[in-house]
Amino acid sequence: MILTGEEIVRAVNSGEIVIEPFTIDHVNPNSYNFRLGEKLRVYDTDLLDLRQPNAYRELTIGPEGFVLEPGRLYLAHTVERLGGAVYAPTFAARSSVARLGMFINLSACLGDIGFVGQWTLQLFTAHRVRVYAGMPIGQMMWWKRHGDVDLYSGKYQGSTGPRTSDIHLDHRRTDALATFPRLRSDVDPADVGPKFATLSRLAHHLPVPDAFAVPSSVLNRSIDPAVRNRLEHSMRDLRATVGAFLHESTREIAEAVAGYRLDAATRELLAVRVEELRASAPHSRLAVRSSGLEEDGAQSSLAGVHRSVLGLADTEAVVEAVEEAWRSWFELPALLSRVRTGNFDATPRLALFVQLMVQPTLAGVAFTEPAGDGPARVVVEHVDGLADGLVAGVDVGAGYSTDTPLPDDVLGLQLGAVVDLLRDVRRLEGHEVDVE
Repeated sequence: MILTGEEIVRAVNSGEIVIEPFTIDHVNPNSYNFRLGEKLRVYDTDLLDLRQPNAYRELTIGPEGFVLEPGRLYLAHTVERLGGAVYAPTFAARSSVARLGMFINLSACLGDIGFVGQWTLQLFTAHRVRVYAGMPIGQMMWWKRHGDVDLYSGKYQGSTGPRTSDIHLDHRRTDALATFPRLRSDVDPADVGPKFATLSRLAHHLPVPDAFAVPSSVLNRSIDPAVRNRLEHSMRDLRATVGAFLHESTREIAEAVAGYRLDAATRELLAVRVEELRASAPHSRLAVRSSGLEEDGAQSSLAGVHRSVLGLADTEAVVEAVEEAWRSWFELPALLSRVRTGNFDATPRLALFVQLMVQPTLAGVAFTEPAGDGPARVVVEHVDGLADGLVAGVDVGAGYSTDTPLPDDVLGLQLGAVVDLLRDVRRLEGHEVDVE
């Protein structure tokens, strides 16, 4: 639904739309006329590279105007700062401008909700056309949105003057997004592990703190060939001796992987992904958690055998924690869990994920049990603060089950929310579940 001129004026007065400076005479029946700024930018080369900054010259439109040559792109800007956090903006040339054979955008007429700044125009003409700074050149329209929105906060936010393309800044982010998939993406459990795959699926329906996966294939490609050979040799020895020299073998393996580091390209992409996650919640700390390819499976959970690292406050710490958590595949608890099942494979089958931490007042574990035709029975154990000790079996928590009524206090409200969440997860998964 498009806003009428009167609605645009109302929205400007209420702060829902930004037009600075605002002139009432530029209000149309369903748009607002914006003016051409005095600066232009033109690229210096005919070959533009999407992965590199491209050289340009900046020109100023004088009192006598400026002649646009056909077949050449000129980046211009609006005089006005335009935008807002409520409506979706689009813009187009005034019809009188279009009738001169002049385009003011080539293919990018839709703006993001949340952007506020001077808008970059892409001027392109079919004829030689003289333009003047301050002339009304285009019109902006605003549309009512449907649904919630994450407001724009990208690289062009707050632009002043014409902006050349910064698409070269996108390629690292594009590669990072493809390498480290986020919750609610389509993911392969054989590469990100069942734990992350389940969370990714549930995040479409339930509140899951935001996270992205570090797939097993990405972690393993950083293994040095010499280290891989040492690991294969150690695992062969371990198999041949039926684990009789387990501690010696464990020491050799630990020495082999002590120097494991992600390769430079992967570290750079991981840092991009971490920075983006941190920007979404600047005051939150991060956690690196395991998502082994055999964890949370139908036969066993392998709970606790791989390392998690919590409370991470900066990007470098997260990168180092990913390397530390990967090395836990070769630590004694994980080795023993595999040796007991006859698994002597030297290739790690471990994915990880980086997740926003929730700072808890209470934390714990809960699980469902069948209850005939009625709602599933839910059992909850909880402790104050983090539940590391409870999960490890060191601490004893307070218990509750749906066999008894909920307490009539704040704790009862919290337990009731947990019960509802567990039953929702069980309904979505179609089987009994346990949740930290």
